[in-house]
Amino acid sequence: MEMRTLLIIFVLTSRLLALDVYPPPGNLDPYWQQYGGKGTTFHYVAGDYYTTGGNFLSFASMQSGDHHIGAGIDKTVIHLVGAHLKTVDGRIFASFSRWVSNWSCSFLTLDCNATAQPKWFDPANQASIGAVSCWGGDHITIEQVKVIGFGTPVAGSECFPVSFFANGTLPASGKPAAMDYVLVQDCFFEGPVTGNKDGCTIVGMVDDVPAGVFMGPHCVVNNCYFLNCKSDFSYVHCAGAPRVTNCYATNSGTFWSAEPTRVIYPHCGVFIDNNTALGADYFLLIKTHPGGEIGDATQGADFSIGPNNVTKEVYP
Repeated sequence: MEMRTLLIIFVLTSRLLALDVYPPPGNLDPYWQQYGGKGTTFHYVAGDYYTTGGNFLSFASMQSGDHHIGAGIDKTVIHLVGAHLKTVDGRIFASFSRWVSNWSCSFLTLDCNATAQPKWFDPANQASIGAVSCWGGDHITIEQVKVIGFGTPVAGSECFPVSFFANGTLPASGKPAAMDYVLVQDCFFEGPVTGNKDGCTIVGMVDDVPAGVFMGPHCVVNNCYFLNCKSDFSYVHCAGAPRVTNCYATNSGTFWSAEPTRVIYPHCGVFIDNNTALGADYFLLIKTHPGGEIGDATQGADFSIGPNNVTKEVYP
């Protein structure tokens, strides 16, 4: 009885203040659906949490002003469950058609749990499964987070465990011109599933220049670890982002990659510096399609590569 009373007090307090919610281990969906998008900080204790994640038809699990703080990597673990609708679901945090500002996730593990999702085995609904998908935003931080269990069961559906891909279909009133201050820092990517049928780009960031959405110079992947991520993907790219610095990758395919079909990063350029890639297939891989271009030297948005440590030797 005492435990129930304490829980009710927490919920009533957070409802009044719309600031702090303390979900107990277990099903997160009721808490996210009731308090998400209200400038809420979710505090998680050590334990296992479960969510069906974002659903394009009914619920965006990544909304402006929300913050998710765990008790530490491998202490707080959020598991994705029940993903069964092709591209409609399959992400723990997803913004879909919302521009997201002032959002963060820190000090926890995100388990994509790909092979446990119903869609993995359903030919009519197979699609890749990941952790974070944002269609546009600014002032977003993912820090001290481990991402595991990502994968794709079908050819033609590339896996994007963490993606920030600007979408020009967002309402003009909801999308600033600058997609900036997006930081992925001190994170770990490891333990993908097996049985994959396509490739994987682990952290991807790209703007939508024709729609007037430009990535800024503060879109950064810093001090992240990509550990033995090759699995049986047809290819793996660790990062494709404007700034990638101080990262470490081992046996994880290509370190930095881009495949522009149009101009990308014209306001920020690219800077890749002080990274270590051991057992790499390639350090840098660019496949440019007609009309594709990276950066804009006329605006000082150059493609710059500093000192990096790269080997092809496979490491245990």
